[in-house]
Amino acid sequence: MMSHKTQKPDAEIVIPLFPMVYGDCVNLYTHQGDRATPDKPEYILHHILYAEMPIYDFGNHLYYQEQGNSRLAPLKPSIHSLKQIGPRIFEITYAWEVKDVPARDYTCFVHFVDPNSGRPEGIVFQNDHSFAKPTTSWKVGEVVLDGPHVVHVPENSSGLFQIMVGLLDDGARVDMHGVSGAGSRYHIGVVSISDNEIKLVPFAESSLDFLFLARSDDSTLSNATDRFIKNTYEVLSPLNQITAHVPMTWHEFLTSDRKVERTQFGDVRMTVNYGEKPYRTRSAVLPRWGFLVESPAFVAFHAVEYRGISFSKPAMLVVRSKDGKPLRSSNDMHVYRVFGNLSEMEKVIATLRKS
Repeated sequence: MMSHKTQKPDAEIVIPLFPMVYGDCVNLYTHQGDRATPDKPEYILHHILYAEMPIYDFGNHLYYQEQGNSRLAPLKPSIHSLKQIGPRIFEITYAWEVKDVPARDYTCFVHFVDPNSGRPEGIVFQNDHSFAKPTTSWKVGEVVLDGPHVVHVPENSSGLFQIMVGLLDDGARVDMHGVSGAGSRYHIGVVSISDNEIKLVPFAESSLDFLFLARSDDSTLSNATDRFIKNTYEVLSPLNQITAHVPMTWHEFLTSDRKVERTQFGDVRMTVNYGEKPYRTRSAVLPRWGFLVESPAFVAFHAVEYRGISFSKPAMLVVRSKDGKPLRSSNDMHVYRVFGNLSEMEKVIATLRKS
């Protein structure tokens, strides 16, 4: 995506001059090396804002057989325990679910990540280590405890940090089971660090529920990468289709900190919220990483409220007309409930049919 960038003291301001000027005659495509992963919701929000299609990083997938591939480790990591033992010091023990006997002896790297730190891969501090027992000696079905390991938190490092784990085989990163991000790193938790307290925070209870795009109420999608591709494709593909021959006619920042943006392509309007605070539009309340796409024949959102219907928990829904008619008169509608209370989503659909 080509945009004009200016600087202000505390942030970079991105103004989409290229899409606004040339969008009606030049299709924009993601660069091959710039790929979508479940841990980058802001990346998907960028593509919603500009109605562009991403290129996906498949990572651990179901699309071809991996049998006999020694680069795929049959292990799934998690956190067994985390305990503060001193000022800016904690112990952490990892758990490794053994799905099959590893063919290789791996070592482990652990990154404590702040995506906004500006550092390579967002790494603020690490806990790389070897295993007490070679991984080739682990047994199928067991859960191997790894630790406790003592971690010292650098001075002036406070806030929420993603805990990302990976394996190395002779220095090369290895894919395995779990929710992966870019670079074969796997999300296993969030740690909250302050001068007085260090504790684990569940994803859903933190402002780092960045993995929401890999969630789904569809039980047939058991793989996180499948869920992520399905969820985002349901939004981005029809959005790209209905705006392909329509120029961008509007762009604006809706808040003084420029964390909420809106664009418009003809009668298709998109609003995205990059900020930590909820934002109220005319028809929805958007949480952090919330979005709203509205047009006569297509509506999609990640929201906590829509059309006066407050949701018991954040919801993501896609509704589109397949016969080209407005939703209120369409005889062939496609509905995809990513997640959210079923009865509440049915109320939303009924509202769309009446509007």
